[in-house]
Amino acid sequence: MKVLILSHNPMGGTSNMGKTLQAWCAAFAPEELAQFYIYPEEPPEDSRCRCFYRFTDWDVLGWKPRPGRGSGVYEYGRRRTGLVYLLRNLLWQSGRWNRKPLWDWLEEIRPEVLLLASGDYGFLYRIAGTIAKRLKIPMAVCCLDDYYLHNRNADSLLGRWVHRSFLKTVRNTMEQAAAVFVICDAMKQQYESAFGISCQVLHTPAPKWEQSGKPCRISYLGNLGFGRNRQLVQLSRVLQNLKIPGFSGQLHVYSQEKNPLILQDLTPENGICFHGAVSGDAVRRIMAESLAVIHTESFEERYRPMVRFSISTKIAESLRNGPCILAYGPEGVSSIDYLKQNGAAYVISCPEQLEAGLQTFLTEEDLRREILANARALGERNHSLEAGPVLLREQLQALLKTGGRKL
Repeated sequence: MKVLILSHNPMGGTSNMGKTLQAWCAAFAPEELAQFYIYPEEPPEDSRCRCFYRFTDWDVLGWKPRPGRGSGVYEYGRRRTGLVYLLRNLLWQSGRWNRKPLWDWLEEIRPEVLLLASGDYGFLYRIAGTIAKRLKIPMAVCCLDDYYLHNRNADSLLGRWVHRSFLKTVRNTMEQAAAVFVICDAMKQQYESAFGISCQVLHTPAPKWEQSGKPCRISYLGNLGFGRNRQLVQLSRVLQNLKIPGFSGQLHVYSQEKNPLILQDLTPENGICFHGAVSGDAVRRIMAESLAVIHTESFEERYRPMVRFSISTKIAESLRNGPCILAYGPEGVSSIDYLKQNGAAYVISCPEQLEAGLQTFLTEEDLRREILANARALGERNHSLEAGPVLLREQLQALLKTGGRKL
């Protein structure tokens, strides 16, 4: 079959959406995939998809920025204020994307099903609905993160109005969709209740790696936003004070974060060695050389709605390939609950238990071995390339067989 993917980022590369789409589509041949995306970047060399149509904000404006120009506008857009949402949605309502070059491209590739990787801008949902109706093909929606139940701009009148308008568009799309895929069980329960729809869980898949290296460090790989930087500082200070024989007490952090306010406390004085961004090959080496990898979410209540359904690609990679996971964060967040319920990480869910928990975790090798066995079993069950990708392919094929009726 031919699948048209509509998303913000192109498949592959280093973005979370690009990596997740790449993993989810592992059961498709490259010639079965085509993608319409809106972010101003070239398709990654590692992308499974080979057929792309890109239409950006600059194309809507009819303006081609010179190299190095225009990035400041995108940085402003990343603030996600009510005004930014309003202006960008109005910009795309001009309909400049809805022109002959796009329809010629679609006529050439002849997609049989549309897969929308949902985001937080209503215009992308409207584009997906328009394409699906005009081509008379079924549409499926993939929800990788929660943009619906949490309104980051609820403290302003404009923010509340924009979010209500966005939810109206989302509900129309969900009614049109023949299938809805979500990232975890908690999201499935909430969305089925909120939208009156049936959802299918697609866990994030990850490939299996060859294991090599000698474990000798504790590492963190990933994003540092939503208060995770402060969590790591708490961890590293306690690690320093424990003075466990054979362990340096230093925490190694790998992230592409460049915000000086977030990085200011990630210093050797606080027991942290910050390495910056690393390649996929380096991630494999780092995991192989680590005694443990850390997953953390903030205890601050203001961040809870933003991360409660997030289960990162790093968790899937760690379950399948990494050393023992040390999870530090509150209960009620899907990633922490998921690891704890499956015994797939050593979970410390209370700051007052941090010192005693770290002492136990670092000194009891048999405990780490047991947790690692649970992690491998969970990874094979839910995160293998034979689980989610095959399920996605089967579900999309079922849509074609049923003529696009809801699954």
